[in-house]
Amino acid sequence: MREQFEKLVKELCTLTKLPDAKHVIDGGTMDVNGTTMGLIYNEQVANDRCFVYAEFGLAPQSDPATLLQIHQTLLLRNFLDFTGKGPCFTVSPFTSKVVYIENVPLATTKADELGATLSHIATEAADWRKTYFLTGEYQLQFERVPTGVELTGKV
Repeated sequence: MREQFEKLVKELCTLTKLPDAKHVIDGGTMDVNGTTMGLIYNEQVANDRCFVYAEFGLAPQSDPATLLQIHQTLLLRNFLDFTGKGPCFTVSPFTSKVVYIENVPLATTKADELGATLSHIATEAADWRKTYFLTGEYQLQFERVPTGVELTGKV
């Protein structure tokens, strides 16, 4: 599968005119419409897929209540978007920046599809940097989540 990853990245770089496929293959970052991203392949983690890491940026730290609301919204997105293998939002332990991770199945993904995925993620990241997903459709999703759900049964 390593070969499929390298082939996919080379095709993506040709399609998007990125000059250094080896840099991307080796885990180097690239700028996609203003968002720093990387493609990571580690056969010990998952030999049939690679992972897109997209840096969304720092959440504002000045107001603890707003920071909590931002983190709750990201956790909600994880809950609503999770398919068993991702995607997910996290906070980097190294930079404290919000990072989005999505898996890419190597056997079925074409370079143009990966390019479209990266472009979509970059659009989401740009929106997050403006709104932190606290307005518009994201806030509506958050307001629709039921609260006070009671779990029954014995553990």
